[in-house]
Parts: sequence; C-alpha cells; structure tokens
Amino acid sequence: MEDLARIEASVGDLIRVEEAGLMAGKTWDFGPSLMTKKMIAKLEKEGMFPIDRAKPPQGETVPLPGKDYTIVFEDYF
Repeated sequence: MEDLARIEASVGDLIRVEEAGLMAGKTWDFGPSLMTKKMIAKLEKEGMFPIDRAKPPQGETVPLPGKDYTIVFEDYF
C-alpha cells in the first residue's frame, strides 16, 4: 500500500476554475451526521479500517475532522 501521508493538494489541483466558480455559492454544511459508535464498530469488525482509528462526529454540521483525522462517508464502504 502506498503511503500518502506526505501528499498535499489544493482545490486548484483538483478542480477547474469553471467548477470552482460554480461551487462558490455552495455550502459545506452537511447537517448532523447519523453515524454512531455502533455503526463504526460494525465497519471495524468488517475490516474496513483498524479498530479505534475512527470516531463519530462531535455534533458539527460542517465537517471539522481535526488533526490526524479525515472525513469519510459510510456509503464509500
């Protein structure tokens, strides 16, 4: 597995200028997450990621993962 820890990207690297303009009026407010500790435990048991490496959101509606965390959606699994 490739180590991606040192890879950095900006929005400009990922989308075209035209797309950025279309996104300017969008919001990143996803509303409250429905993910629970029980749902995370099930994904851990299925081997989707290591045990104790995930946590449910802390009530925020705009994703704020904090240092050493990222945002993923259950549908990805």
